[in-house]
Amino acid sequence: MKAKNKKAGGNALFAVILLLFPLLFLGCTQERQARDDRTVLHLWTWHTEHIDAYKELFGIFEYENPDIRIIHTTHPCAAYDAALLAALNAGDGPDIFQSRAYGKLKALARAGHIQALENHVRILRIFPK
Repeated sequence: MKAKNKKAGGNALFAVILLLFPLLFLGCTQERQARDDRTVLHLWTWHTEHIDAYKELFGIFEYENPDIRIIHTTHPCAAYDAALLAALNAGDGPDIFQSRAYGKLKALARAGHIQALENHVRILRIFPK
């Protein structure tokens, strides 16, 4: 990959993190090592129309972070909240998930299912609380 493409990929990943920061949270289930010794992170979303964009971004991320593998699962919008809550309550939820704002996000936080990313992604510490 040329240096220009790497920079564009890094910028794209940074933009995604900034745009999705309020929606993505590191789940408390922290996975685990894959058979090939890469860290596997399970990520859930409900935006089926964005699957191709996610694949492209995760491909760039995995290229730049060869020790991490992202397994992306997309659920139908209408079933997402119930599937997510059931998985989290069973202790088998994803490591990273997209959450709807408003009351649902607060309920997930109160239940201990989410963790703020600024403790894990250093660049996010520059934003005011």
